[in-house]
Amino acid sequence: MTPSMDTTPHSDACYRMSIHYESDYGDHQDQLFVQQENLHSVIGKLPAAMRNDLLAGTNTVSDESAKTLDYIKGKLFSNDAAAQTVSVPEETFIRRPGNNITLEPRAGRFYPAALFNSEKLPASNRMTPFRIIDRREGELLVNTSHPLSDYDITLTLEMLKPDDDSYYACHIASRPLQAMQLPDFLTGPGMQLRYCNNGTDFFSDNPFQRADNTADREFYSQPRLIDHLDASALLQLKSLHNRLVPAESIVLDMMSSINSHLDEHLVLKKLAGLGMNREELEANPRLDEIIVHDINLQPRMPFDDASFDVVLCSLSIEYLTSPSAVFDEVARIIRPGGRFIISFSNRWFPSRAVHVWSQLHDFERIGLVAEYIIESAGFGVINTFSSRGLPRPVDDRHQLALSDPVYAVWADRT
Repeated sequence: MTPSMDTTPHSDACYRMSIHYESDYGDHQDQLFVQQENLHSVIGKLPAAMRNDLLAGTNTVSDESAKTLDYIKGKLFSNDAAAQTVSVPEETFIRRPGNNITLEPRAGRFYPAALFNSEKLPASNRMTPFRIIDRREGELLVNTSHPLSDYDITLTLEMLKPDDDSYYACHIASRPLQAMQLPDFLTGPGMQLRYCNNGTDFFSDNPFQRADNTADREFYSQPRLIDHLDASALLQLKSLHNRLVPAESIVLDMMSSINSHLDEHLVLKKLAGLGMNREELEANPRLDEIIVHDINLQPRMPFDDASFDVVLCSLSIEYLTSPSAVFDEVARIIRPGGRFIISFSNRWFPSRAVHVWSQLHDFERIGLVAEYIIESAGFGVINTFSSRGLPRPVDDRHQLALSDPVYAVWADRT
């Protein structure tokens, strides 16, 4: 008998709901933090089998226990691809939805149901994502199945303990919990994966153009001595780096600024920071070496081959205009077995981000970064991670209920 949720005590409890799944190229974990007041609402939106398993039995999730549930592919979502692939006329795709946006349907990409003016694609929610899997002779082949339908899934639900890295962040809620609009936990996960192992078409339509074409040196000439995520999100990013960066490593913080998002107790042999603004780099207390360098203008970096154990790229990947060249260069400067860690959120400078970035769902951006790694051919297993749902700190300048999400992709040098 599986344990059920404790719905009466622990009114200030916070839970971490996470799923794990494996693709042909790596491991993937997505997590959502949920306060007690919102727990049943979140569970109520899960697939029936998962919902019933979580609510069954007489035991409770407490400080000493957690639930882990395994589902084989097809258990939660139908994986009958033939039955869930629909052909619609290409002319029914709404290319100009408004706000001066023009879209072109591309294979492997997801688009909300609202962009398909076809009765063949009914959806109770107009934001339900559908995936185009092919274009042929004026027709679009659209797959309506959940992106995780062909994967085995492990669900874990646990109450956070005081020694958990996320416990503090989860208990500094700044707004009434009932005001929090938590994302649907299973809308997004899986969208970063290729369809049938075919590369997603992220690279048509001038993907690396930017709205502002002024030189980077002009945009970054004025220092911005601020963090670009709220404090709870920064704790999540630091916690992730603590798990992934080995002690005594030689690390490059590429596209660095005032914060390298590393725990002050993590002992490194060396931390070099490469960025665009010297004053920002000098304000970073962890850096042992500072290099001012524009990798959009000159992707080759001033380092010898195999110089680093770890390369970090935090909250900046959306600004790369030549990602293929940069990722090849990262592969050159990382030692065999070394690690490349890329992280980002849903905040950026719109005028400086490349065109394709703003066209994608958050989880598709994870897929885009994974494609960068695959194309570089210098890395092995690719892992992805997402973290959402933490409350925003009370002193944050943005009047929002939820903390910024954190997404990450990492791979080791072959």
